Amino acid sequence: MTKLVLAPISRVPGQVQIELEIEGGKVVRSKVAGTMARGLEATLKGHDPRDAQLLTQRICGICPVAHGIAAAQALEKAFGAAIPENARVMRNLLLGANFLLTNIYHFYQIALPDYVHSLPLAPFTPGPAITPTLPVQANAALVQHFLLSLEMSRTVQEMLAVFGGKMPHPSAVVPGGVTENADAQKVTAFRSRLREVADFIKNVYLPDVHTLAWYNPQAFAYGAGAGNLLSLGAYPLKDGLRGQPEFYFKSGRYTNGQPGEVDPDKIKEEFRYAWYEGDSFQSEKPGAYSWVKAPRYEGTAYEVGALARMVIHGHSGVKALGDKAFSAMGRHIARAEESLLLAGALDEWLNQLEPGKPVAVNLNPTPLAQGTGITEAPQGALLHRLEVKNAVIHNYQVIAPATWNASPRDDSGKPGPLEQALVGTPVPDTTNPLEVYRVIRSFDLCLACAAH
Repeated sequence: MTKLVLAPISRVPGQVQIELEIEGGKVVRSKVAGTMARGLEATLKGHDPRDAQLLTQRICGICPVAHGIAAAQALEKAFGAAIPENARVMRNLLLGANFLLTNIYHFYQIALPDYVHSLPLAPFTPGPAITPTLPVQANAALVQHFLLSLEMSRTVQEMLAVFGGKMPHPSAVVPGGVTENADAQKVTAFRSRLREVADFIKNVYLPDVHTLAWYNPQAFAYGAGAGNLLSLGAYPLKDGLRGQPEFYFKSGRYTNGQPGEVDPDKIKEEFRYAWYEGDSFQSEKPGAYSWVKAPRYEGTAYEVGALARMVIHGHSGVKALGDKAFSAMGRHIARAEESLLLAGALDEWLNQLEPGKPVAVNLNPTPLAQGTGITEAPQGALLHRLEVKNAVIHNYQVIAPATWNASPRDDSGKPGPLEQALVGTPVPDTTNPLEVYRVIRSFDLCLACAAH
């Protein structure tokens, strides 16, 4: 048996260490460790509850919109505020734009360097040694599209600034609604950029992913994991405060091939193998190996992210892949298909804005309250839980996507989703475990979010 420790791992936000045990040229056991503690939840204690929306966005500069919305939802549930329709639509527009930004960024800047020979520039160099699979012309096109993706990222940033005020950490989402009014000029500014990005997704991004898949069929053969998927739902089609919310991307579970519903109250964090004991840090805890806790739904580990959303949504393109969807390459296809779907939805949602109509309501805080905000970040399911006592935050809990995917073993010793997905991955050369990196980066991990 060969043991291999990978750290640091480039092109993964935050700090992660992977320990592998290899037999017969394949991974037989893995440990995924978040090696950085940030303690942001603890710093929220004692703050005015209305600070949560701004402070929790600082968990991540890549997906701050989702954190802002989840925090605002938690406050609205706690204090009984129903937001106006314009606010619901505008939040969906902001979240959708953040999804497009992150999905494009992830494929071209995080994952693509593991597959192409390229120009001598970062993030391609220094990089892994790659056995050529792409024809020279296709390889050159993908490298050029990497450069084009930077321009598209800037365009999506501008979309976010139209209704969000700025990016990262938009200031427009507030408890009770949003601060930006809807008017024709802003709708036009958003739509014109959306059409440019939608064209890129349809004619460049999605074809690039399929090109990569065509010439790398082996990437469908590893990285499957347990196949259990979970989504909390995203893009509400009506205000959920008045009843059961309806989502464009449905909430649900996919467990051992069977669909099911999700009750957020059944999500618990376990920490037998995490450096915590209750609410306190325990960096010398025997047996622990990660600053990431282990979220479980009724004791089961679930993968979250675009693959989960598209399977639960019933997307035909992902469904057609069958079992191959559960793979390193399948996750990239799911993310690209999701982006095309969202681009069309954003265009439709723009038509739902009503200029001149209200965008916010007053929030009336009480000294004692609690609330839960749920949504999907680009990386997967996101949950914020808030408890207010004596008019200040008494407790705040964030269960972020990478907390699910990069979780350590749970109290019963069952491995997390990425730990499961790495098992079976081929490692023909321990000095260049390229396939392992491909599996890791297919998850779009953000350890900054996981170890908050």
